[in-house]
Amino acid sequence: MLINADLLAGDNIISSYGTVWKGYRSIAKPGLQKDFDGNVILRNANTLCDLIQQAAKNSAGGAIPMQELLQRYTIANSLEAVLDTKSQVGDIKFTPDDYASVHLSGPG
Repeated sequence: MLINADLLAGDNIISSYGTVWKGYRSIAKPGLQKDFDGNVILRNANTLCDLIQQAAKNSAGGAIPMQELLQRYTIANSLEAVLDTKSQVGDIKFTPDDYASVHLSGPG
């Protein structure tokens, strides 16, 4: 039995095809092919390293919660390098409610 991917994930760039996929591609392509300042990613990587070092000091030898730090790094890079907005890794904060909508959520 075949399962339509749209039923599982909703209509999206990964599971669509034909004219729908071309529509998604036309929206995403300019942002992914533009020139961007690599210094933004380097600066955010340095900030990420500082935040990891601080988390290690605060953990007293315990585990470091990496998921939030890596999400903040990824979002800061996406916002600043790809979308030309001003953001920094240290400025992005999450609440528990934010995580509920992040995991493979699709339309309606």
